[in-house]
Amino acid sequence: MPKVYEQLDETHPIVARMREMLDQHHPGLRDASVTVAVMLCRRVDDNGEIVDPAVTVNGYPALAKVKINSLADRAEGKADATVTVDGNRYDEWPLARLDAILDHELTHLELSLKDGAVQCDDLGRPKLRMRKHDQQYGWFNEVAERHGEDAVEVLQLKAATAYACKNGWLPGFSGG
Repeated sequence: MPKVYEQLDETHPIVARMREMLDQHHPGLRDASVTVAVMLCRRVDDNGEIVDPAVTVNGYPALAKVKINSLADRAEGKADATVTVDGNRYDEWPLARLDAILDHELTHLELSLKDGAVQCDDLGRPKLRMRKHDQQYGWFNEVAERHGEDAVEVLQLKAATAYACKNGWLPGFSGG
């Protein structure tokens, strides 16, 4: 099933939301003049029917993903990084969800600093590195079923639930 990519230009609303997220939450990237391109990825079958997922990360479905472009790609005129958004589904998301997804992808981008100064590559562009998630969960249903409360899967879920309850994201539930 073919994937179709569409590079979005500066007039596209998603690009405007990306700039807004840079301004609101990532002033360091903005002030370093980091450039971020946005692409949509669509996946359809031979009949033009949507096939999910359009975007994957390490084989798992994703709403979007970010990539730091290589020095060679930058030399060819590409942006410093590219965010690829699920083109099959993005128009179903409320604006607040789109903002959260774009913010998430931008949060993966960190400036490389040395003695507090932004390091630059051979083209004079800011060097970037990928920030990993603060939390990462893996889950096997059969392990959770076999080992219950002793399974790492269940312990992770308990910790995530406690954190969500503490922050008021699961009202009416206790995190214990």
